[in-house]
Amino acid sequence: MMALSPADSRCSLRFWTHMKGDHIERLNIKTRTTIGGPEDMVKSLDDQYPEWTLQTVSLSSNVPFQVGYVIYPCSQLTAPS
Repeated sequence: MMALSPADSRCSLRFWTHMKGDHIERLNIKTRTTIGGPEDMVKSLDDQYPEWTLQTVSLSSNVPFQVGYVIYPCSQLTAPS
């Protein structure tokens, strides 16, 4: 998690993604307002992007908060034989 303290109640998180292939399932962006506290889902990306794509996620909070991400690999992977 990355701690943020916005000057006002709105800010944006911008990042690049390259989500292509059978091994990529989903990328979730989450926030929370207390260390170890409950996480709120902000955005979930599950589309395939064959090229690098700039993503922008709007964030808003009246209090300092943390931003984190979770990458989910495809659960249907098969081991090579």
